[in-house]
Parts: sequence; C-alpha cells; structure tokens
Amino acid sequence: MIKGKLRTESAVGGELHGANSSRAGLSFGLGLRVSTAVAAILMMLAFPASAAAVEVGTMDRLDVQVDTLALELTELPSQLRDEDSRAGALEVIRSQGADGYGWMATLWVQLLAVAEKGGGEAGALAAQAVLVSLDEDPRAAVDLIEEGLEELAQEEHPALLALGARLLDPEDPTRAAELRRRLLAVDPEAPEVPESRLRLARHLFEGSEPEGREEAVELLEALIVRGPNHPLAPEARRLLSTIRRDG
Repeated sequence: MIKGKLRTESAVGGELHGANSSRAGLSFGLGLRVSTAVAAILMMLAFPASAAAVEVGTMDRLDVQVDTLALELTELPSQLRDEDSRAGALEVIRSQGADGYGWMATLWVQLLAVAEKGGGEAGALAAQAVLVSLDEDPRAAVDLIEEGLEELAQEEHPALLALGARLLDPEDPTRAAELRRRLLAVDPEAPEVPESRLRLARHLFEGSEPEGREEAVELLEALIVRGPNHPLAPEARRLLSTIRRDG
C-alpha cells in the first residue's frame, strides 16, 4: 500500500518507521519533513531516559502526516479531472516537488509538468501512474500510461512518455530507452526532447556497443546543434567529448 511505502527508511540515519521501500528517503520525497525526524533523533540521543515517550509522540505525529498525505495522493487523479478541484490538486503536486528529496522530487516536478501542460485526462493518467509506481511496480505504471495514450491526443504523448521513462530508469533502463525513442519519433520538437536525447545517449554509451555509441553521438550532436543554449547543452558537450575520447 502507498502508506506502507511512505513509511520508509530515513535518509538521515536509522529506521524511523517500517522500511517498506527500496528507495531510501522516499518518505521525505513525499513530503515528510526531515527537520521533524532530525529533531526526534537528536532528542532521543540527548535524553535517553525520555526516548520512549519522544519516539511514541513523534511516530504518532508522523503517522498522522502519512495518513493525510496518502489520502491526498490517492485523490489526485479524480481531482485533476475536475475543474473545481484541479487548482488544489496542482498545489499538492507542486508542494511535493518543492519539499521532496532527490529522485522523488524530480518525479513530482515531471508530474506537475504533465498536469499543468495537458488536459484533465492526461494529468489524471500521469498521477495514477505515479501512484501505481509507488504502490506496485514502475512497469505496471508504464503499462497504464501506454494503454491510456490510445485515448489521448498525440500532442499529449511526449510528456507522458517522458514521465514513463523516468519511472522506469531505476528498474528497467532498456524499456525506458524504448519510450524515449518513441517520444523522439512522435514529436522531435517537443520540450521533452532535449532531456530524452541526453538520457538515451547516456544509456547507449554505457551499453558499450559500437552501434550504440554511434547513435549516442548523433543524439548529442542533434541536441547541441538544435539547442546550443539549452541548459542541458553543456552536459551534452561533456558526454560527447567523453565518448569521442574513449571511442
């Protein structure tokens, strides 16, 4: 369950409550405040005689936060479909991106991009995919995205394909690469294209196949030529230099 995954291992040391996720720090990425956990740990270290009372009180408060957040997240898809609740749902997603931790913060920012840019159905699909990825498996989330794309206009595909690829990166980089290829084919001018080119190029380079390196070079050159001032262009130049040096 989502609430189980929210109660995960702390990124600041020690088990806070039910480490049910393989991604360290996921609870904080979903909005639980690091300061609360740090304060609890420091108090327990400084006042061991009161450790039990402090732990019970702190964990009760964390449980309330987790229960509240889990409810907010599971309601996101329906809220994004409804114009009356859409603004509030976007604010929930926005707060997760701002308060998030590492990989999860980036995920919420990408979800926000889909939800803001697309229509209600696209945003709802993206939110549902994120929830499935947390509750089950990223592959199941991407299955959901691919099925949902059939009902959406083509201009909404790139953002969802980019989100799906990001969900798959830690678990199935090969399938993530396939999604990025689809994205590039659907709309070579989409805002998600530069990042997709860079990530696909890195994947191909790390694969160490000669053909893959050639394609990686082409992808990076396209990124640099078409967007010389893009924020990702410097990173693309560095990777291109590395490939040519090692090739």
